[in-house]
Parts: sequence; C-alpha cells; structure tokens
Amino acid sequence: MAGIIFCPKILPRQPIIMHQLNRLANKKNNRLLMTALSNDTIIDIIYLNTLGESEVLFSEYTQEKDKDTIVTIDSEKMDEFLTKDVDQFLLVLNNKDDDMLLDILAVNEGINPGSTSFQRIIKLIPYEK
Repeated sequence: MAGIIFCPKILPRQPIIMHQLNRLANKKNNRLLMTALSNDTIIDIIYLNTLGESEVLFSEYTQEKDKDTIVTIDSEKMDEFLTKDVDQFLLVLNNKDDDMLLDILAVNEGINPGSTSFQRIIKLIPYEK
C-alpha cells in the first residue's frame, strides 16, 4: 500500500518448518526491527492471545526520525508466551489519539504524501527446540 513506510518485521528472517502439522521457527527470536520513518514517532507493542489475555510490552517507545530501531522483548517473557498452547500475537501501533487524527488530516490537506500511522499484527510462531 502506497504511503506506508513503517514496516516491522521479525529479525532475522526465520525459515518456518512443518512439524506434525504445526508451523515452527527454527530459531528463537525476541527482537523486532522497526524500519526508519520520515518523522519521530511513538510506538506501543501489546501481546494478545486467543484466550483473551493481553499485556502491554512497550508503551510510548520512541523511534527517532530516519533511524531503524530494534525492539528487544525480554527473553524470559517471550519464553513464557511461547509455552502457551494458543495462538498468540503482537500488536504494533504508532500514532494514537490526536497524533493519528493529525496524520490523517495532513494527508487530506496534501501536507504529507501518505500516512505514517501504522498498525500491524504479528503472529508468534513457536520455535523447534
């Protein structure tokens, strides 16, 4: 989609292997790469699962303009998540409340060529031990 330049991805890219009809990563990972944006932004990362459990992992995490940012989730916390036998996700958000509204208005008024607001859901995949 044009205009979205904020693209988190799991680092390093993990090949996924099939094991007894389950997808498993071949390497444990607890980092996210937030690629550079054209402006400073505030990021929130929330853990969610299909049991309705949620936990704010990072709130008001600052990403500076034109810099890639690596966010590291506590290793013990990630292990705790991956021992649960339910689907689990990380919700990554930037620009909330008034910042999101101002971002949309800037695009509508032609001040910015595209929105810098971003919401992404990343599914956590257990790794093969």
